[in-house]
Amino acid sequence: MKIGIDTCSLIYAFDAGSPYYHEAKHALEKLALAGRSYICPQNITEFLAALSRKGISLPETLEAASFFEAMFPMVHPREETLKTFKGILMGSQVKGKMIYDAFLAATYLSNGIDAIYTYNTKDFERLGQ
Repeated sequence: MKIGIDTCSLIYAFDAGSPYYHEAKHALEKLALAGRSYICPQNITEFLAALSRKGISLPETLEAASFFEAMFPMVHPREETLKTFKGILMGSQVKGKMIYDAFLAATYLSNGIDAIYTYNTKDFERLGQ
């Protein structure tokens, strides 16, 4: 089984102040060693945005992002990603920030990844994923 990583998992594994820090860090290390987990460019942009809102410097966030890029292979949106994305939107009636989760799910699905490691299970359940 291929597993996509949700951005919140990356954030929790980076943020030592998070109540999920140790769990997320250990889980991501285990997933990376298994060699069947992936990230995508959207993870990196969301990660950088979230950490910049926390006041963490750009050089530090870029270094952390590079660490995750080295841990996990990167998949990219494919030609069919947009069609998959629109199908998810129509089937789930999401709006606002949930649209980002829908595009993340579509990117993973269009790359043959059908599971996601996340702490926001309710968000992805709403998408029907």
